[in-house]
Amino acid sequence: MARNIRDWQYEVHKTAKNKGWWDPQSPAEQQVAQDLAIITLLHRNLSADVEALRKGESPPSKKITYEQAEQTVRAMHPARVLMLSKLALIHSEVSEAAESIYDSEWVASYDLQYAEGSKKPEGLLSELADVVIRCLDLAAHLGIELSRGMSLKHRFNKSRTHRHGNKLA
Repeated sequence: MARNIRDWQYEVHKTAKNKGWWDPQSPAEQQVAQDLAIITLLHRNLSADVEALRKGESPPSKKITYEQAEQTVRAMHPARVLMLSKLALIHSEVSEAAESIYDSEWVASYDLQYAEGSKKPEGLLSELADVVIRCLDLAAHLGIELSRGMSLKHRFNKSRTHRHGNKLA
């Protein structure tokens, strides 16, 4: 049965809530959320480098330090820290997708793989699905209709120039 994005958002978020991923956080979980939020802010440095390189520019020299990120996060409202921590988890899934390409033997097929004796799907297809699942979950939690955002962004992208102004990647 085919599902639309709104249905997937609801289903994914319902599962995440049922599995405890949106329960009130213990002090230890709050600390982990703060650490993940700091990592998200530091990751912004790398993302700025990626965007500069795509434009054929040198990466920016001004970077946020760990201490600056930590100070920023400590001053944030806990709800913002939680959202940044959820973005860190999305990035983690992207990194796992990269690992499935980099660390394993090159596989011509990107279909689901299973470790011996395991029912847990692995590989690029599984990791990309995890990225989408985490995005759907966060959007549903925030009340964002992701299908609307995707439609608007796709319409805009179709109107852009070739390679969005000659970006290199």
